[in-house]
Amino acid sequence: MYEHLFEIERVCDEHAEGPLAERVDRYTLALLNAGYCRGTVLHFLHSSETFLEWRKKKKIAIAEIDEEVVADFIRSFSRRRIWHGRKVSANSVLLRHRPTLALLLRFMREDDLIKPMATIAPPWFAEHIEAFASFLRRHRGASESIVEHRCREARYYVKTLAISSWSTALTHMNPDTIDSYLATRSRQLKRSSLGLVGAALRTFFRYLYVSGQLSNDISVYVPTVRNYKHASLPMAIPWADVQKVLGVIDRTSPRGRRDYAVVLLMATYALRGGEVTSLRLDDINWQKGLFHVRQGKSRRDRSFPLQPEVGDAIVEYLKYGRPSSSHREIFLGFHAPHRPLSRGGVLRWRLGKLLAAAGIEKEHWGTHTFRHSRAVHLLEQGVSLKTIGDLLGHREPNSTLVYTKIHVEALREVALDVEVGS
Repeated sequence: MYEHLFEIERVCDEHAEGPLAERVDRYTLALLNAGYCRGTVLHFLHSSETFLEWRKKKKIAIAEIDEEVVADFIRSFSRRRIWHGRKVSANSVLLRHRPTLALLLRFMREDDLIKPMATIAPPWFAEHIEAFASFLRRHRGASESIVEHRCREARYYVKTLAISSWSTALTHMNPDTIDSYLATRSRQLKRSSLGLVGAALRTFFRYLYVSGQLSNDISVYVPTVRNYKHASLPMAIPWADVQKVLGVIDRTSPRGRRDYAVVLLMATYALRGGEVTSLRLDDINWQKGLFHVRQGKSRRDRSFPLQPEVGDAIVEYLKYGRPSSSHREIFLGFHAPHRPLSRGGVLRWRLGKLLAAAGIEKEHWGTHTFRHSRAVHLLEQGVSLKTIGDLLGHREPNSTLVYTKIHVEALREVALDVEVGS
């Protein structure tokens, strides 16, 4: 297998006799089956061997290996800045070792050689967070994205308490720990995001109160972050700039075919980033020329006619761009193991790259940029707010009114005449 993979007999012999000797075959095959390229697999073997040899010299037991040990190893090599006899930068050492050693730790955990990764919250909190999630679904009718966010903030908060049991955690839930937690989060988040953190904590504390786990409703101690309605403008760009972005995408490359289909979906149907990334192969009915968008933020499943240009773009990507994968999501990453795109990670990063390539400078932008741009463009074309709201999936008509603030031509019509003094 090694001769075929690396075509370097010396490398094969080195790794066949190295620290990974008993498991290197299986680890290597796992990487190949996941779609990793030859160079990545070779680098994985080199990094793993170097790390495990360092571990042996430091007399660190296999069972003691974790992310902290890997961090110590990287710091040690960052100071030396030597890789295969060559001088390299400290950042290069980090980039070379961290991703491949993360794979090694994952494999070792699958083999029960090392302890599980530390979780966001203590293990004893798992059953309580599951009960909270069930409460949100059954009694609050929350969408999965809301459930995920509320539970994540509850985990973060409980972790900051730094205690060893649930009964002790309940006694530490008070105004002081709430203020301390929000003060920490306020240094990391903008006003609107901090408001969501507060909402998550209030929901969590109310749940504990109504379920009888807390004797007092401490949700009243979570301050409300004031966000003024319609104080900000939608992150829209002119429709001509949307066309510029579509025009700069290289549709001859696999990544370009994917990016073109993604942007075209957002710009044509005003879809949210999460709605695009959650599209599955089964959601498109090619015979009827329809596609289904499942349960977005508004929890209103919608069906759209598949426009020929959009359908052609998706077909081009599926035939000549999409990596082979068992995932049913349509849009995948191009680096092994080819997972579905995430709305806030790779997708947002790619959209930023495309905006820059088109020469569009915008301080605030995100996956909603093309959604907002489509809504404003339709408004400028004279489409009614009701129709735009239906396209966007808004439950309340007032949610669509915000777009009237950036309909410049309509604003000019209602502007007051200014009397110029003589």
